[in-house]
Amino acid sequence: MTAILFLGVFFGLISSGIAYDRGRSAVFWFVFGFLFHILGLIVIFLPRVARAGVNRECSNCKEIIKDKARVCRYCGSSAS
Repeated sequence: MTAILFLGVFFGLISSGIAYDRGRSAVFWFVFGFLFHILGLIVIFLPRVARAGVNRECSNCKEIIKDKARVCRYCGSSAS
């Protein structure tokens, strides 16, 4: 029982740390990693999906950037 609890905390902390670095909710991903262990790590590494009105794709490097961005943070090109 304590091994399962330890694994839950371990994967929860790793998932929340990765989520925080990627700009996602660390609390949500801690709970997800705690409950689903290794599945939390697999899901957190999936690519981001562009949401209409919030994010868009850079025309130069094809990375996902914020809709209001004037310059792409990845390639530095004008994002207009």
